[in-house]
Amino acid sequence: MKLITPLWAGGINNKKNNVWEIKSSGIIGSLRWWYEAIKRGEGKAVCNVLRDPCEKNSLCDVCKIFGNTDKRRSFILRIDSSKLYKHNIYGNFRPNGRRRGWYLPRGLVGELKLTFIGPKETISEINFLMHFLEKYGGLGSKQQMGYGTFIISEYKLVEPKNVDSKFIKSIRKLNLVSNNNSSLYPNIANFKIYEFKLDTLKIRQLYQNFPTGPLFNKNGVPNNPHPMYPIIKNYLRYKYHPNAQVNKGYFFGYVSGNNRMKGKLYVSWAFVDDEKKMWHFKILTLEDLDNGRWVNKLTNWLINKNVSSNIVSQGVPIK
Repeated sequence: MKLITPLWAGGINNKKNNVWEIKSSGIIGSLRWWYEAIKRGEGKAVCNVLRDPCEKNSLCDVCKIFGNTDKRRSFILRIDSSKLYKHNIYGNFRPNGRRRGWYLPRGLVGELKLTFIGPKETISEINFLMHFLEKYGGLGSKQQMGYGTFIISEYKLVEPKNVDSKFIKSIRKLNLVSNNNSSLYPNIANFKIYEFKLDTLKIRQLYQNFPTGPLFNKNGVPNNPHPMYPIIKNYLRYKYHPNAQVNKGYFFGYVSGNNRMKGKLYVSWAFVDDEKKMWHFKILTLEDLDNGRWVNKLTNWLINKNVSSNIVSQGVPIK
């Protein structure tokens, strides 16, 4: 696969024989998080593996593949990171006059090869999951900032040779149910995705009052892709309509002493479509914010900042 935004995972700063040592635990952890959300969206019972794990003889669909304290996971993951290199966009994106901002660490991009070894049924589900993440998610941590986005360049069944490899091409479809409203844990049925398409993207107007050095190459040309998280997060948290009915700490996350809550907003990086020459980025929310009213307000705000003359925003169904 090709990593088109930086990967952030354990071992990201460690080298052995001049190869970055990516720890499998970071990759597998993100795969499990998404698979749990998918299974809840499909109406399946999923345990809390840390607080209330499955009984040994009664495993949920997730524990059958990813294991728990009593059962090993049903697959082995091998990682080839020999073609990865450090990305050139990183740093503290803090608005002028603000004490705090958003730090984007220097992750890895390039070609990454993952080999999954296990039973046919497990590998088939992993294959489905990887193609799902190619479209909607990513790998590793810091996905809220758009890290870990990838494009699958090749996938194939390597062995055994006597098994029909067509099954690996027959990726099953997502089967969401609409009656699962629990928001205690991530649930795909509650996720919302919005896509924004822009005919142009004027970086300097977009990042006005932000340091913009990392966003341009040595010739002053904007890097493609580039992060949108600091801009979107700054707008929604500090500039969005003050009467919006949203608990900002709950939605955007917070840290208070030993208490932490993960935010529910995921923002992709902005990309240029090679065919239509359009910029586009996506925003995923684990729960909807203010019944979606923020989408039009964000669109109008970007237009008013002269970032683009034409912006189309629309909901994207997860399927």
